[in-house]
Amino acid sequence: MSPTMYFNLGNPKTVKFIHCPEFNEKMFLEEASISRIKGSNPQHTNISYNHALHSHFHQPKLLKLDDVFGIKVTIPKYHYGKCHTSNDIDGLDESEVNTEIVYFKVVKLKGGFSSSFGLFGVIDFHHLSHLTQETSVHSRIPPNLPNFMGISTYINGISAGYKNMFKKMIALTKPALHPLSSALGLHLSLLLHGAQGVGKGSLIVSIAHHFGLHLFKVNCYDWLGQAEGQTERNVKSTFESSKQASPCILLLKNIEAIQKSGTAQEHEEPPIANLLKECIQSIQQAEYPIVVIATTSKIEDLASTVRSSFREEIKIDVPDVKAREEIVTNLIKYPHQLVFNVSPKYVAQNTPSFTPKLLQHTIYLATLNALTKAIHQFSEPAEEEVDVCSAGVGISVSDVDAAIAQVQQQESASLGAPKVPNVKWEDVGGLITAKKEILDTIQLPLEHPELFGKGLKQRSGVLLYGPPGTGKTLLAKAVATECTLNFISVKGPELINMYVGESEKNVRQIFQRARDSKPCVIFFDELDSLAPNRGKNGDSGGVMDRVVSQLLAELSDINSSSDIFVIGATNRPDLIDPALLVPGR
Repeated sequence: MSPTMYFNLGNPKTVKFIHCPEFNEKMFLEEASISRIKGSNPQHTNISYNHALHSHFHQPKLLKLDDVFGIKVTIPKYHYGKCHTSNDIDGLDESEVNTEIVYFKVVKLKGGFSSSFGLFGVIDFHHLSHLTQETSVHSRIPPNLPNFMGISTYINGISAGYKNMFKKMIALTKPALHPLSSALGLHLSLLLHGAQGVGKGSLIVSIAHHFGLHLFKVNCYDWLGQAEGQTERNVKSTFESSKQASPCILLLKNIEAIQKSGTAQEHEEPPIANLLKECIQSIQQAEYPIVVIATTSKIEDLASTVRSSFREEIKIDVPDVKAREEIVTNLIKYPHQLVFNVSPKYVAQNTPSFTPKLLQHTIYLATLNALTKAIHQFSEPAEEEVDVCSAGVGISVSDVDAAIAQVQQQESASLGAPKVPNVKWEDVGGLITAKKEILDTIQLPLEHPELFGKGLKQRSGVLLYGPPGTGKTLLAKAVATECTLNFISVKGPELINMYVGESEKNVRQIFQRARDSKPCVIFFDELDSLAPNRGKNGDSGGVMDRVVSQLLAELSDINSSSDIFVIGATNRPDLIDPALLVPGR
C-alpha cells in the first residue's frame, strides 16, 4: 500500500475492503476542484503546475473528497515567472533543476457516487471531466512519500544509529500536533546540540517525514544584516513565513549565529534574544501547529536567555560502536552494483568518534578507491569501464582502510583526533614491570568490570617517567593496540592558548573526544609543561593554575568510567602538581 493511500485512509491499524459497485457512467465526475497544499517552499508560489497535473491525470484517476496526493515536478533552480510547460526545463542540466513533490488536496467534487467512506468519483478528460485549481490550503501530507517516489531528501542510514533518540523525539512531538495542543499549552520548542555532522538535520527530516509535516529550514546566519533593524526584520519574517507552511517543523540551523548580532559578545545576551523568545511564543497562537527546533554545534557559546527560549534541550552524541555499525549497514545497501566485502563491524571498530557524516564520506571514498582500481585495469576502450561498473565492483578491506586513513588525515588538523595505533608488545623491549602495572590499570577493568561495580576503587591513569628515549610513548601505544583501545596523543604545550579560557576549553575538548571514542586511552606527553605546581609559575593571569584545576576536574569525572584511561609521560616528575600524583589518579 502506498503512503498516499494509507494516509488518506486515516492511518488505520487495520484496513477493511468493501465491494465496489459495478462500474458505470454515473461514477464519472463532472468537475473536480483541487488546491495546492501550502508547503515549505514559499518561493514557488508563482509557479504553475499545469503541465505536471495534465501528465498526472492523463489516465483516469479515482478521487475522494478531502484526499491528498502528491505529484513529482522538476523545477529549475533559478526559475523566473511561470513554469508550466516541459519546454521550461528542456536543455537544462541535472545540476540546474530540482525534483520535488508538490501536494494537492481534493476540495470539491461534482458528480460521482457516495458511500459510507465519503464522496468518490472518477475523473477522465475523455468523458468531459473538468479540473480546476483553487486557493492554496493548509494540510498535513503523506508520511515518507518522497522516499516511496524515489526522491531521496536525506542521506540513507544516517539516522539508523539513533533509534532511541528518534523514539524520544517522536514522543515529544506527538502531543504538540494534537488538535487541543494550543488550548492545553502543549507547544514544543527544542534545542538540539551536538558535534558537526552528527546527524541533527537528518534526524529532524526523519521526524518531519514520520508525521507528514512540512519542513521549513532557515540558516540563522542568513538573519544577520548590516542595516539597522535588518536582523530583527529577518527574524520576524521567518516566523511569519513559517505560518504559511504550517503544519510544519521550523528548523533554525546554527542558532549560535544570533550571538553575532549587534554588539553581543560570547555568553552575553544578544539584542534579539528577547525577540526570538517573543516570536516562538507568538506562533503558539497559529491556526495550525508549528514545532520549532533549533540546532547548534556550539551550545557553550549561547547566552542563557537564548537557551531558555526553548522548552527542551537534547544532546545528540557521537555514535558508539554499535550505532556506527547500524549506520554503515544502512549506508552500504545501495547501489546494488557495489559489493561490500567488508564487515560493517570492522568499519565501526576502526572509525572511533566518526560522526555519521564522516562515515558516509568514508564509504564514498572506499567506493571511489574500488572503482578507480577496477577502471585502471582497462586502458581501452571506455565501454569496458562501463561494463565493469555495471557488472559490480567489490569493495575490499584495503579500500576501506585507505578511506579511513584519508578521513583521519583530513581530521587530524583538529586537536586530539583519535586513532587506532599499530604497535605490538614485541615492539617494546623490556619494561616488564611497567607493562604489568599498566595492564593491571587498564586491562582488568575492561575484562572484569563486575569487580569495580562492587565498590573496588579503580585507578584512572598511570604516570610514566624516565629519561627521553626510554620508550614511554611506544609503551602507551602498545597498550592501546593490545587492549583494542582508541588512542589520543597530546603534547602538553599544544593545549596552551594565549586567550583567557581557551586552554581550559582545549582540555575539556580532549576529554570529550575520549568520551566519544570509548574505549580510549589519552596520552599526555610532556605532562610537566601542562600541569606544573600551582602557585609557583610566573604567568600573571594564572593560566596554568586554571589548566591544572580543569585537568583535575576531568580526571575526577572519568574516575568512575571503566573505558577511559589516562597515561602521562614526563622526564621531570618533580615539576608536576602533587594533586595529580595522589593515589587513585
